[in-house]
Amino acid sequence: MRDVLSLILVMVLLSGCAGPPRWVWKHPQNSDERMREGLEICRRQAFQGVPGMPLMVPEQAADLYEERQDLIRDCMKAQGYYYEKVKNPPK
Repeated sequence: MRDVLSLILVMVLLSGCAGPPRWVWKHPQNSDERMREGLEICRRQAFQGVPGMPLMVPEQAADLYEERQDLIRDCMKAQGYYYEKVKNPPK
């Protein structure tokens, strides 16, 4: 019984070290530099497309953030990008 509890404790501790998965935008033909440029353009468009100052109205900050993220995601997908999980994130 003690061995089982020790094993469970080790597994819990190790799972905490893994951290959340990392996702990145990928395109079949574009480089990472072009991806960063496209993402910056999408971010600018999203900030122009969603009016409001979240710092002035904290209750709406989460909604504005989600709306902007949706616009960025739609913009990137329209450019041919997709989200991919990184197996071994660089340090």
